[in-house]
Amino acid sequence: MSNSDSAPQPPVPPSSPSPSPAGAPQLSQGQMILLGAAVVLLIDSFLPWYHASFMGVSVSEGGWHQMGTIAWILVIALLAVEGARVMGALPLDEAKGALASAGVGALAVLFGVIYVIQRLSDGYLGFGFWIGIIGLIALAYGVFELVRSGNVMDTVKSMQNNA
Repeated sequence: MSNSDSAPQPPVPPSSPSPSPAGAPQLSQGQMILLGAAVVLLIDSFLPWYHASFMGVSVSEGGWHQMGTIAWILVIALLAVEGARVMGALPLDEAKGALASAGVGALAVLFGVIYVIQRLSDGYLGFGFWIGIIGLIALAYGVFELVRSGNVMDTVKSMQNNA
């Protein structure tokens, strides 16, 4: 009996639009946006954010001073928290892990916006400044998506009820 003699089999629908390799974690849209924006912001922190010239001497500054230092340390912390969540090394359930990521991400956005406002009065703005604004907008959207798609608000309410 050959394969042509058997009854035709119905097509098998795909299980997911983009199957991941075995063992690879599935990232939510909010996590992907957070991770992408955080990587862009970390690289951007080393680019020139503004230029100043005085008596023929020109200086370029990156993002690693004043409030920028706090913002970029928070971006590194966000990458660490998300990396631990992806690897399953964070000792929190999914909702509390999302809450931790959203909190660190929101603080990074806050200090990043303060740093951007500080830089507006400094000399000539470099291209790192403009990339930083786009990165902060993307990070804020990633935090929003993470809160919206996860059980973050339910977790906050249950933590308030338990306190």
